Amino acid sequence: MPARTSRRPRRTLRKTLLAGLACFAVLVPLAPASAADQPSDRFAEFLKAQGTFCVPDGEGGCAYFLPGIPNMLGWSNQDASSCALVDYAGLAAGAIRQQSGGRIGLDTSVTGTVTEKARTDGGADVRVRLHARKALTYVTQGCELADGPLSFGRSVPEVLAGRPATTSEARLDLTFINNFPPGGQLPDLVQLLVDPHLDQVPLRMTFHATARGPLRAASGLPEGTPGTTVIHSDVTFAEPENRRDEIRLEPRRHTPAD
Repeated sequence: MPARTSRRPRRTLRKTLLAGLACFAVLVPLAPASAADQPSDRFAEFLKAQGTFCVPDGEGGCAYFLPGIPNMLGWSNQDASSCALVDYAGLAAGAIRQQSGGRIGLDTSVTGTVTEKARTDGGADVRVRLHARKALTYVTQGCELADGPLSFGRSVPEVLAGRPATTSEARLDLTFINNFPPGGQLPDLVQLLVDPHLDQVPLRMTFHATARGPLRAASGLPEGTPGTTVIHSDVTFAEPENRRDEIRLEPRRHTPAD
């Protein structure tokens, strides 16, 4: 399918991606799992699937909320007054390396595990645990991650222009029902949360990232103030009213400027 930057307003696409986290309702009843727990060494397959889902742009192509970068989940605080990009799958790092002709490398690393348990209905209970290091991270006021006012860190265009990247250490823990048996196809997270297939059910996800870097003007503090950010999300998809989302920005004291 042809891929091109969407002509739809970025706000519409951002709402599409984030609404999948906030509004997903579990419609498929849980089936009892078999007793056999099958750990798998398939994390590389899961990682390879990230960024592959095409969000239709309505014109026969794919929409991207960050031009030139495969789609990934964004993170917001409780009232969506701030949003964050955390490159948990290394997609932005790969795009930056490619677009810079190999001149700029962020040394992002992503490791993890995938555990699968066969279900009596032919599917699988799946748990994915992911650990990203040196993942590009920045925070915007509001949720226009492509070009919104920056509160923390440096955006992809700034990094491509030679500014030092701001990176985080991040951990994601996700459980879901897959519509394939153990050993079957693993999903792109955007697809799983925004457009799940029949009998594919997200159950719970926690995410936590911490980063040090410059606070930006939209934070309300002087541009370049050394700071930290903590990004946290905890959602049980059957209980969206109990989800917890936080993006916290704080100045750092007695530390050299970034």
